[in-house]
Parts: sequence; C-alpha cells; structure tokens
Amino acid sequence: MHIEAINNPMIKKRKVTAHCTSEVDSMGKPSDNSSIDMSYNSSSTADIISHTDTSSSEVSALDGCSCFHNIKIFAVVVGILSLVNGAIAASYLPAVLTTIEQKFELGSSTSGLIVSSYEIGAVVAVIVISYFGHYGHIPRILAIGSLIIGVGTIMFCIPHWISPAYTDQVVLGQGHVNFSIASCSMEISSEDSQRCSDKDKFSGSTLYISIFIIAQIIIGIGSSPIMTIAISYIDNAVKRKVSGEYIGIIYAASILGAVIGYGGGSAMINVYIDVFTHNPKDYGLTSKDTLWLGAWWGGFLVFTILMCLISPWLCLFPKSLKQANTDAEKKPNVSFTLGDSRSSMNAEDEEQEEERNVSADFAFGKVSELPKAMLELIKNPVYMLVNFGSVFVMLIVTGFTTFAPKYLETQFYVDKSNASLITGGAAIPPAVIGVVLFGYLMKRFNMSLMAIIKSVALLNVVALVLTAAGLFIGCDDLKVAGINHISGNTLSRNASNWVQNCDENCNCRPTVYKPVCVNEEITYPSRCHLGCSNSDTHGLGELCSCSISGDSSLDNISTVHQSVAENSCKNNCRLLPAFLVVLALVSFALAASKTPIAIITLRCVRDELKSFGLGIQIVVIRLLALLPAPIIYGAVIDSSCDWRKEDCGQLLNCLVYDNTKFRYTFLGLSVGFHVLASVTFTICWIIMRKDPKLNTEEKKTPVKNNEGNEVYITHL
Repeated sequence: MHIEAINNPMIKKRKVTAHCTSEVDSMGKPSDNSSIDMSYNSSSTADIISHTDTSSSEVSALDGCSCFHNIKIFAVVVGILSLVNGAIAASYLPAVLTTIEQKFELGSSTSGLIVSSYEIGAVVAVIVISYFGHYGHIPRILAIGSLIIGVGTIMFCIPHWISPAYTDQVVLGQGHVNFSIASCSMEISSEDSQRCSDKDKFSGSTLYISIFIIAQIIIGIGSSPIMTIAISYIDNAVKRKVSGEYIGIIYAASILGAVIGYGGGSAMINVYIDVFTHNPKDYGLTSKDTLWLGAWWGGFLVFTILMCLISPWLCLFPKSLKQANTDAEKKPNVSFTLGDSRSSMNAEDEEQEEERNVSADFAFGKVSELPKAMLELIKNPVYMLVNFGSVFVMLIVTGFTTFAPKYLETQFYVDKSNASLITGGAAIPPAVIGVVLFGYLMKRFNMSLMAIIKSVALLNVVALVLTAAGLFIGCDDLKVAGINHISGNTLSRNASNWVQNCDENCNCRPTVYKPVCVNEEITYPSRCHLGCSNSDTHGLGELCSCSISGDSSLDNISTVHQSVAENSCKNNCRLLPAFLVVLALVSFALAASKTPIAIITLRCVRDELKSFGLGIQIVVIRLLALLPAPIIYGAVIDSSCDWRKEDCGQLLNCLVYDNTKFRYTFLGLSVGFHVLASVTFTICWIIMRKDPKLNTEEKKTPVKNNEGNEVYITHL
C-alpha cells in the first residue's frame, strides 16, 4: 500500500513526516489496535516565509514573460510551428515539383532524390536530438530548429536566383511549342536524333541539384525536434488524462499544414515564375499555356519569414513547466511508503533521491549508455509492436498521400488541376477531426492504456474493411485505339510502333502523346494516329484519313465528317463520390489512431526514455515506411501500365493504365498492410492485458488526517 498526502495550499511548503505503527497478530493480519499516527514536523514561520520568498523571487525575475509559464501558450506556439512545418514537409514541395523539374530540366529519379533528402536529414538528427535533447532546454532547441528550417527554405530558393531567367532562357529563346509534330507527315524528321544527342546538355545543373539536396537535409534536421522532445515536454507538463488532447492538437496542426501546403502551391503556380522581372502578358502567356511556369520559390520564401517569426517566441518559455502544472494526481506534494526507510522524507527530497538512484543505476544521457538504452527499448515487446504497427499504418498513409491524385485521375478521370484539391479536401479534414476528436475522447473518458490499445486495433480493422470495399468502386477503361481497343484493320497493337492502314505513311512519333477523341467514343494517341495532316483543331475530320463507322471499325477513306476533340474521351462514370466517402472514413480512422499510438509509446517506457523512445520510433517509421512507401507503391502501379512513353531509348511515365488492374494492385497492397497493422496491434493488446504494470488501474481512496488535510491511499 502506498500513501500520498495533499496539504492545504497555504502550507504546502511544510515538511511532513509520517510515523506509522501497526500491530500484527499471529496470522499476519493487522490487529484492532493497529493505527496510523501522522504528525507534522513543521518548519518555523520564518522558514516558511523564507522559502516562499525564494520562490516568489524566482517568479518575479520572469514577471515580464510570466504568460510563457503556461502550457496552453506553449501548445499554441508549437502548434503553429507544426502547422508550418507540415506544409513544408508534406505537401508544398510535391505541389510544385513538376514546375521545378521543368525549370531545371530534372529527371524523375533526380527529383525523387531531392524529396528523399528531407528524410535523410531528419533520420540523422532525430536520434541525437531525441536522446540528448530531453536534458537540454527544449523550447530553445525548438527555437534553434525553426531557424534551421528557415535556413533550409531560403537556401531552396537560391537556384532560382542564380540561374538564368526562365523567360530569357526558354520563352524568348525557343518560342512557343510547335504542335505540328503530332500531325501526319510524309517525311521523317531528324529532330528526334538531334534532340537525343543534345539531351544530356539540358539534364540539369549539378550545382542546382546539390543545393536542393543540402537544403532538404537542413530542413529535415531542423524539423526533427518537433515531434519528439516537444511532445515529451508537453506530456511532462500536463495531467495524463489531458496529455492526449494536447498532443492531438499538435498532430492535427501538422495535418492541417498539408492543406495549406497544397493551397499555397496551387496559388504560387498561378503566379509567373519571373514575376518581378517579366510581365507574362508581354509574351502572350497565360497560366493555361504550356510554357507557363509558376513562382515555385515564393512559398519557400514565405516559410523562411514565418520560421524566423516563430523562433523568438519559443525562447521565452522555461526549461520545464513540470512543477508549475503538476497536481496531486500526477506528482503529489508528499509521498508516504509504509515500511520504507524514506517515509520521513518530503516529496522534493524523495524525488532527488530517486533521481540519484536512477543516475547511479543508469547514467542516462551519456554516449556510452546509448546501446543500453537501445537494448532496453528493443526488449520492450509493447514498444516494438507499436513501432511495427505504426510502420504498416504509415506505409498506407504515405502511399495514398503520394499517389491518391494519380488514382483519381486514372480511375475516375478527374482533371489534373483538380485531383490534388479533391484528394486534400476529402482526406485531410477528416484526418484533422479524427486526431482532435480522439484526443478529446481520451480526456473526456480518462481512457486507460487497455482502452486505448483496443481502440487502435479496432480503428485499423474498420480501415481494413473500408479499404477492401474500395476494391469494388471503380470505372471502366477508356477505349484507346491500339491499346485496349483493337480494330479490324489495326496492323500492330504495340503503341510505340502502332500502325494502321490509314496512317501507315504518317511516320507517327512514339514519343508524342497528345490524345484526341473521336465521336466521344475512341481515344487516339495523337492526330497522327488518326491520319490528320493539320494541327489546327478546327476541321480535323475533313483532313483525317481515318474514321470511325457506326460499328467502331476503322475505314480508309480520304475525307469524312466526324466529331474530333482534343484530349481523351470523357467517361460518364459517377462512382467518384462513393470512393471519396471511403477515402474520408479511412483517413479519419487512421488519423484517429495517431495520438493513441503516441500515448502508448510514452506510457510503455520509463520517463527517462520518453524522448528517446519517440525518436527511435520516428527513425523506424522514416526508414521502413516513409522512404520505401513511394517506391513500393510506384512499382505496383507501374505493373498495371498498358503503354509507357519511350524517349531516346528510356522508358518514362505511363500514358495508359489498365484501370481494373490498377485498382486491385493499389488498393490490394493497402489491404495487405491493413491486415498486418490490425494483427500487430491485436497482439500488442494481448501482451498488455497480461502485463500487470500496464493492465492495473490506479485506485485512490481519500482519507483525512487529524489536521483535516486529505491523504490519498493508493492501492496497486
């Protein structure tokens, strides 16, 4: 039995001693005469006043910033920091990546390396910061981290400033694109061979690539303290029952930042890249023009300013808010242990002795003890299972975040300009609601660890069922001539050398994909494949040698009146709303489990290992989920490609997908990860149920001593 005493707030600084006597009968049970005698060895009034004056003087020294001794203010500032960082890390760069590729003529592998560099910086830094940062001044570490992010974002803008102006280099240098290459021509052009021989000259500068990579690494380093030591700082400063609510707000801010990143990227793309030096109207350019490039660098400049504004506020918070915000539930003023030689100590002395014992047993914070700390975490089954479950969840989240817009474009024929906005609108708000709502529920019902882990397992099972349902929600393939629609007089089905009787003399280029739709029924890879000899969109039917009859077969005639439109044919499938409902519910379920997973991680390790445990968890997730997920999902999606573009002997992006195969492989992979996550969290629940330390609920019985002060007897 453990006894805790809570004194009157007016005399809470007094030292308290508990003298406990108990007569035990021969059976080992307390006799009727057993009693608990409590007396107080109070210090003198002068001592009390002196002690109080000392505390008051410490506070008065910070009167100018006393409002920063408030965990709510700290949570707001860190929430803003998490929001801005979420925009930088999660969405803004993907939103403008295509523009960067076009401006600096980068290949997909190069741009992928730039994106991954963020994770490289974060993984390297998070191990060190999570291990040693717990013993430093956490708010100041966060302030330094925000400045480091600012350095990285401003550095990301440098290639724009040191490279030639896009307008002078491209718009004025080569003029508007000539689309006649997509039309039928009797002559074989030598432009392709010349372009391939010159391609290496315009593959992108090594200097620009190096700057991008270094900038991303710096941003990753600066962001590493946010989800590690900042979370630990908050958890140590509030009651356990409200910890989830605060942590949920931080996570929700990060998710909301992704919305801002997508919106900011969309806004910047509509601003001309050389807005301060050239007026696009002078060259007849609009945002719809193929030569238009947006001001991708503008967002990074804004992020730099925001980080520099946030940093000074973080410096005003104290090293610890623990004593200012703890209460009897979390850290009682006085602690009694029956039969313990330390029963005459006050709370402060006892805490100091405990800290000395911990230091003697485990010299935490030293480099030499890092392997010992790591081994302790590895031997913790609950911690390891939570980590692996988190990996499976984040594989799904990362895969959907990366390829959901492409999935909407392919499965439901959504325009590229709207796919990202629809994805963000359907997935991110439910995710924010899920994080905040579950954090509130944990506080409202004071959920135990057992209730939390059961909720996590249940949420993943729900997400599994919903994702499996999505396998049956999809649209039919468009009919693409020569790809998935074979006509009677088609000579070859291979789109790279696709030939028909009516266009066999057109020398159609396999590198050109500018689709046209005939009679709102069949899509052709280009005008050339339709036998059109003029690139003018007006009167295509009168100048095209191929036509479609009522039975959708190709006829070889010289002139025919038919409906020919630019771009692929439209699909009348109306299943998009149903899929968006599924996407929203899955997003809600997975996001709702984010805060509980963090709470379990914090509760299943010792206090000294909280920050380190979170840091290792983040490293594991980054290495096993965030880095490989785009590669895994990308390879699976590529396997469903019907026609891949080929240029200068290199296979490039996919032009036509097999919709059914795409749906089954993309969602089927996600279902597999859902199964693994659900099984992992269920096993974790079973183990926690058998662990008395994690399964025992703390019960407190209030009693009163002879002076009227409440004493809580804790039963374990």
